[in-house]
Amino acid sequence: MPKIRKAIVMKMQNLFLKHFSFLLFLECIFLHPLSSQTLNTISVRCLEDLDGLFTSTQSDTTPKAWSLRLYSLSGGFDSSVGSQQQLIASDLSDGVYVITQGDSANWLHLGYVRNETTRIRSSKNSDTIAVADGQTKSIIWINSHNSFSDSIRFRTFLPTPKEMGTAKPAKRTKRTAFIQNIGNVVKCTFESSFSKDRPFIVGKPRVDSTKAYIWAQYTKAKSFAKIFKEEHAGSPRPLLPIIFKKGPLKDPKKSDKLNNKLFSHLVALKLNITASENNIVADPYTSGFPLGDLIYNEPNSPYRGMNLREIVNLADSMITYSNQDSLAVYSGIFEVIQNSNLAFHDSSYLRDTTPCYFKATVRLRDAKPPYFIIRDTSDDIVTQSFKRRTIFSHQMENYPNPFNPVTFIRFDLPEQLRVTIKVYDVLGREVADLINDGLLDEGNHEIEFDATKLSSGIYFYRLTAGGFVETRKIVVQK
Repeated sequence: MPKIRKAIVMKMQNLFLKHFSFLLFLECIFLHPLSSQTLNTISVRCLEDLDGLFTSTQSDTTPKAWSLRLYSLSGGFDSSVGSQQQLIASDLSDGVYVITQGDSANWLHLGYVRNETTRIRSSKNSDTIAVADGQTKSIIWINSHNSFSDSIRFRTFLPTPKEMGTAKPAKRTKRTAFIQNIGNVVKCTFESSFSKDRPFIVGKPRVDSTKAYIWAQYTKAKSFAKIFKEEHAGSPRPLLPIIFKKGPLKDPKKSDKLNNKLFSHLVALKLNITASENNIVADPYTSGFPLGDLIYNEPNSPYRGMNLREIVNLADSMITYSNQDSLAVYSGIFEVIQNSNLAFHDSSYLRDTTPCYFKATVRLRDAKPPYFIIRDTSDDIVTQSFKRRTIFSHQMENYPNPFNPVTFIRFDLPEQLRVTIKVYDVLGREVADLINDGLLDEGNHEIEFDATKLSSGIYFYRLTAGGFVETRKIVVQK
């Protein structure tokens, strides 16, 4: 009998141990399902560059307290610090995260360092980073006090036969010194970012409707000499299907059909911006600043507050999507683009002998016309500017765009604010009042805009919330 009792007790103990182990297994699965995925870490820091030379000197940086934010693109995680040297988040789920730093008057964003190794020159204040399977990644923002901004140099060239129309770039020979010409600028710029498989685009490609919408594409550098062989004198206007029949225009040259001042200056500005971004035309004395990030600041201009990259993107849309209201709209944006090409123009003798390198020569303070600034510095408090700049997240825009006739404007408020949203045409006339000083709560919001009564064309909506003002472009396509 004692043996039987002992056997029963041992069997019950074994059953208990088996069931207990199984229960522990179930707990690991159901109560802690993400434990194997929450091993990712992202760290964000800010450094001050003492001499502002991001590319040439790298040992003169010191930790700087700054406003930093890290949040998940899919939601569920959002962390920020107001004025600290770093933000570290561990045990993050797999996914894509947005890293944002604040803006501040008298400071420049020079660039950032990814994962302690990759240095990227950029003036942007946000970036995305993906983590998975227990990765550890980092972003280090590099900023510098903006005491030298008006001394930063730029250089642009014009769409004329003597400049961008230069047919043959100089070549290195054994008999003569290698001195580059503007043809080398064009050739180097094209080859730095474009090719036959990745063409230089003017306009907005619409492969779904090639007979209704026209755009141009260039697949080789020497084609630019043909478009600039004669100076364009035709009035600014879109590329109309009734004239060109079908898109895309492949390596088009200047002709009676294609004689358009807006088109030629748009091509030139896109080349000038690309040359600046790729350090083909660069400031030899500072780390420089991307030409495309300069903000247009002409008083009373409807384009005031937009950077050159945004203006170019708008002009691309206008070239393809014809505006039925007024050709005066095209003259207006042409003047802005022409001003941008003229402001830093210097076609003097090029003495640069280093292949694909040309010195920027015109200081920002000497720009003519003087309509360009580095950044809106109306708010010199880092934390306030940080709040103003983060109302729109990467997912909060308007969709669809282009649209017919309804689109939805989505935005995210960091706190309860009074909000105004108005829609304007390209001449600055108000065409719709969606919200007028309405008090909205913190969080996500979606506002419907019905453009049934508006004609096809380009419009802008402006959102004002507290001290934040943001203008975005929308396209009505009927």
